[in-house]
Amino acid sequence: MNAFQTSHLKRSLPVLSGVIVCLLMFMHSPPATQAANWSRLLDEFAGTSKAAKGTADLTKDAVKIARRSSAATEAATREARYMGVDVTNKPLLRQALTKTLRQQGGDPAVLRFVDDLTDADVDVAVVFLRGGRRLKETVPDIAIRARITQQGGPSALASLGLRDSVLAEDFLKLDALTMTGKVPAQIAGKSTLVRLGELFSDGSDRFTTFYSNYIRGNEGKWIGGGALAWWLTDPDSFQDTAGKLTEAGFQKASELGGEVLAAALRGIADGGKEGGKKIVTATAEGFLAGPYAWAAWLALLVFLYLAGLALPITRHIFLKPVKALFRPCA
Repeated sequence: MNAFQTSHLKRSLPVLSGVIVCLLMFMHSPPATQAANWSRLLDEFAGTSKAAKGTADLTKDAVKIARRSSAATEAATREARYMGVDVTNKPLLRQALTKTLRQQGGDPAVLRFVDDLTDADVDVAVVFLRGGRRLKETVPDIAIRARITQQGGPSALASLGLRDSVLAEDFLKLDALTMTGKVPAQIAGKSTLVRLGELFSDGSDRFTTFYSNYIRGNEGKWIGGGALAWWLTDPDSFQDTAGKLTEAGFQKASELGGEVLAAALRGIADGGKEGGKKIVTATAEGFLAGPYAWAAWLALLVFLYLAGLALPITRHIFLKPVKALFRPCA
């Protein structure tokens, strides 16, 4: 190798090194950058970008959950309709998203991120927008909202966006219970509110159904003996795949929560049966005593008469008036 070649190689090495470094950065940074951008976007949607900082790893998990959820398309459709946009018109949907972000002083980098989203991820973003909107409507105080966003993580926002049956009050109540030490602040190595959000944003709605029917409104009874913490850790030990309390679950809840919780659960079960009876009674009363009661009574009499004709034992009784009507005069 001559002196010229050696000199040229020395001059080229820094350039080649820079190219290699850039390639390595390009290869390894996109996933992290994507997660960070999603995290900033979710903070913007929750209206806490100045008070909270999302966790990139938790955001990445929540985005995966939202992508896989069967409820995502329906939730995105409802939110698009709320914004006055057809969910199938992705360019217009992107414009609506960026308009919403600009109205609340969105970060230019986040706006560019939204512009570059795939069509499928536009729907995911709309789901999170819906979750943020519902959270802001329920929790106008930015400091409290920032705490819920930090403690609940992106999974809380995902669950609020995916299902109307999930309430922001559920996270507020659980946050209060964790702050007072009545429920552990950490479950399975993560924030208790994050765990609740993961259950609520599950592919099915079985955990949301169980919580709505058996826990919501009875949180104070579930904290006794650690029953609520146990359900958050292992919900399948209490419920079936349809979100109904199993016999084994009732026994477990009774062991942990005592007679207070057992009585509440029995009351919920009995209330469902009693509610069914009340519906039947109310329907019957409304049908036979409403403005068209005469038609209802007439229909009932006709039905009874036809039923009497159908039975051999009573047919001759119900035919007597007809025979008398058509009997020839003497």
